[in-house]
Amino acid sequence: LWSLEHPEFPVLSFEPSSEYINDVRWSPIHPALFAVADSSGTASFWNILKDVEVATVSEKISEKALNKIRWSPDGKSVIIGDAMGNSYIYEVPSEIVLSAPDDLSLLESKVATHLAAAALSKT
Repeated sequence: LWSLEHPEFPVLSFEPSSEYINDVRWSPIHPALFAVADSSGTASFWNILKDVEVATVSEKISEKALNKIRWSPDGKSVIIGDAMGNSYIYEVPSEIVLSAPDDLSLLESKVATHLAAAALSKT
């Protein structure tokens, strides 16, 4: 995760797997949730407020690499495309889809804290 104001170092980094990450998309309704499509055929969903080392949910979707992932406008499902041209609709577990009223401010605070720590470590 990079800050446009300080592009010289990452704010947060994630190590979801040893596989290539082919696509990443933020949830349209949850400020701290993003979806990842990787080359092992796994879709992962990360909530930055919960954990930055382990995905909140990971699901094997295909035996082929996943190339694209897109959220539905309501943020409750994703459509995923694999390397063979197959499309899959995955309903994201309801317990991770919705955000709490203070999630945006918590995310901003967490990012600011990590940004400050990264800046200090570079000086």
